[in-house]
Amino acid sequence: MKHWLLIFLSITYITIRADAQVLEKAYQKLQTAKNISYTVIIRSKMSFQNEFSADTMKCFITLKTRENKTNGYFKVTGKNMAASYDGNKLISLNLSDTTYTLSDKPISGQHTRTLAYWAQYIGANLKQPGYVKSLKDTLINNTVYSHTRITTYDAITNGQHCYTFAELLINKNTLLPYSITSKVRGIGGDGEVGGWVEEHLYSNYSLNPAGFPDLTITSVPANFKAPVHKTYQLLAKGTKAPGIKLYDAAGKTITLEAMKSKMVLLNFTGLGCPHCVNAVQLMNQLKSQYNDLVIISAYPFDKHDAIDKFDKKFAVKYLSYTTESDVKQMFPYDGIPTFYLIDKDGAIVKSYTGYYQKLKDEMVEQLNTMQ
Repeated sequence: MKHWLLIFLSITYITIRADAQVLEKAYQKLQTAKNISYTVIIRSKMSFQNEFSADTMKCFITLKTRENKTNGYFKVTGKNMAASYDGNKLISLNLSDTTYTLSDKPISGQHTRTLAYWAQYIGANLKQPGYVKSLKDTLINNTVYSHTRITTYDAITNGQHCYTFAELLINKNTLLPYSITSKVRGIGGDGEVGGWVEEHLYSNYSLNPAGFPDLTITSVPANFKAPVHKTYQLLAKGTKAPGIKLYDAAGKTITLEAMKSKMVLLNFTGLGCPHCVNAVQLMNQLKSQYNDLVIISAYPFDKHDAIDKFDKKFAVKYLSYTTESDVKQMFPYDGIPTFYLIDKDGAIVKSYTGYYQKLKDEMVEQLNTMQ
């Protein structure tokens, strides 16, 4: 028995070493290249979205293996944003409105997951037996790429398949990544299942180029300013609901005043928000439960063609309208989804911010008192 166990362990070890061989060489090459510049196309989408958002970034990284937060320093610039991290602070620039934010955390979304980050990710997971699996080599434009999957989580939770993994295509000649695709599926704090896909496609590599910028010190450009943060106070109970305009897909306009004599649940929402998606089932249930309840989803920033696709995909049973982008001036809200419950006299009864597991119980309790 011990003999067969040793053979099994030896075969397993050899398999793991074979799976990790190209990754190890790629990791070592990245570690030995002090400075790297490259271009990356970053595409990402949440599981409920039909289309990817995309940006092309010019990146500079200085690898520092002793920099335990992100394995180095970086500067990235895209169409509407830029970010730089010098080992102490992350400066994020909004190029559209020339505002900036500061953070001591180097990673802030997919744009700041540079090759320094992925090098650290590869190095850490090479040490975990069973995490690395070789897939069939991929041929793209007559170039052979090693195809490897690193799985850091894979389990059945509450009957749902949840996982976290990344797939890497590495040029077998240059030992540099061609693409890294990360996929996540899990159960959120509100109990709903969701996930996202994040793709990085690399090109235009330059290792240790001349004239490389000093990334050890970063500062805010002189023409950038801190954003003005507004605190929104939701409308109080008893306040008359403002007469905002709502527009249907045909361009017809309705107002909340036309809803008098009916209970109204007004939902300020937007596409691309996972909690807004999770709220769909709740509102569908309320629509079925209360015949005299009018449910309206108001979209300040989205267009009807995208909203229609969303409504069909998630079998929305209530009304969806667009509204003015400055609707916050009349109906304050801080984040989406935000709900306002309005009585038959057109007065605010209750407001709710966000989506959470007990939200339906709270709404049902309030609606039962309004019958």
